[in-house]
Amino acid sequence: MSSLQKILIVDDRKENLIALRQVLRSLDVEVVETASGNAALAATLDHRFALAILDVMMPEMSGFELAEHLRSDENTRLLPIIFITAAYPDELHIFSGYEAGGVDYIVKPYASEILLAKVKVFLELDSQRQELKSSNLVLGRAVEQSPVSVLVTDINGVIQQVNPKLCELTGYSLEELIGQNMCILQSGETSPETYQTLWETLLSGNAWRGMFHNKRKDGSLFWEQAVISPVRNDEGAVIQYVAVKEDISDRIRMEQELQRAREDAECAGQSKLRFLQIMSHELRTPLNGILGALQILEYDKAYNAELTALAKQSLFSMVDIIDNILEASRLESFEHSFTQTLLQLELLLATLGRMFSVAVQNKGLNLHMSLAEDLPRQILTDTTHLKQIIAHLLSNAIKFTEQGMIEVRMNQESGVTPDRPLLRIDVQDTGIGIDPDKQKLVFDLFTQLDDSCTRAHGGIGLGLTLTKRLVELMGGTISLQSIPGSGSTFTVRLPLIIAA
Repeated sequence: MSSLQKILIVDDRKENLIALRQVLRSLDVEVVETASGNAALAATLDHRFALAILDVMMPEMSGFELAEHLRSDENTRLLPIIFITAAYPDELHIFSGYEAGGVDYIVKPYASEILLAKVKVFLELDSQRQELKSSNLVLGRAVEQSPVSVLVTDINGVIQQVNPKLCELTGYSLEELIGQNMCILQSGETSPETYQTLWETLLSGNAWRGMFHNKRKDGSLFWEQAVISPVRNDEGAVIQYVAVKEDISDRIRMEQELQRAREDAECAGQSKLRFLQIMSHELRTPLNGILGALQILEYDKAYNAELTALAKQSLFSMVDIIDNILEASRLESFEHSFTQTLLQLELLLATLGRMFSVAVQNKGLNLHMSLAEDLPRQILTDTTHLKQIIAHLLSNAIKFTEQGMIEVRMNQESGVTPDRPLLRIDVQDTGIGIDPDKQKLVFDLFTQLDDSCTRAHGGIGLGLTLTKRLVELMGGTISLQSIPGSGSTFTVRLPLIIAA
């Protein structure tokens, strides 16, 4: 009778059996091949196997069903089972494999060296179990070279032996772990229910499979997929527990990142949908005004001047909306250039005052503009974009202010170094203000703080987004201070280049 350890490999495809035998050829073992679950069960009557490697998808009896039969038989219930498949790489089938009694689940294509290393681990464990039934199980060379973490505890969870991989993963030395309870690795992130189920399973004599969110010596956290199995003596009493654990932190991190990306994409999609709905409304409003004016003009010439003015106003609104959309598109695609020219700040404020005088008068507001005494009146900057920044902030302030005043202040501030001063621009209003929890959202593209507010005041919500992008592209920053019901102050800081 052969004294070699035996490995059972089961696959209904001959080429797969040949491939597995080729991988295992370097091992001093006897390989028994079967092509079906029934043949495998029959083989267990004539042989004692150290390890079984099963295909998942087979006719008549699947690998999962075969594993359940093996687990139900007293002679094979401790037989380690490795599932290999190319057809079922999803997590549902992976967990089904562990539920069926597998100790590992390998998806093709796989690295032969990894499979061979794992096979060596289980062969060594089998050898130790046979040779040292009356003494503590000692992990051998194969376990020490294992690519996965292995540890052995007594029945109270006190660590008796670990392999180098576990020390490498946790940062603890062998001496620091031996004699400690397994809870030394606990982080508090694994639920109490998980540990309760673990001990209930082990105390019932069964192997437990699950995940831990554990803690390294340096305090950092990591995820482990673990299989913990009881070790019995000749009388069948549990004397130890063996845990085989694999670091799955990268997999969990990738899954979490994918989930966050999915949520961000869904949020962005919803924001864009709301934006398109708002834009549709804002474009329809002036179009309806133009259409109505033209229909009246067609039948009644008496209202020519009034209706022509209405049509022109509606067209200007449409042009403004389209300009903002095109500007947002250019900023998003970085198709933007800046040109520094000489700018008279007093002339800029005067121009802005004329631009918004009618809008301010129509709402009965007061508009004040001022330049600090120490601020040079002539600077080098991109005049067009600086004017656009202040115009967006003024337009926003007028839109959301029903009474009171709007103030534009310009002054000079110290920068990071004395030779790098800043131009500070404050646009303050006495409008409706912004809730603190929504202030961070005002600059986001495709984001509306309140659709009802937008409907009441008009606009598509691109002004502040464009302002922030322009400020940042000019090397500056923009901030907001606001009190709901009292008003808002937008502060822009830009590099100040004083004209010679």
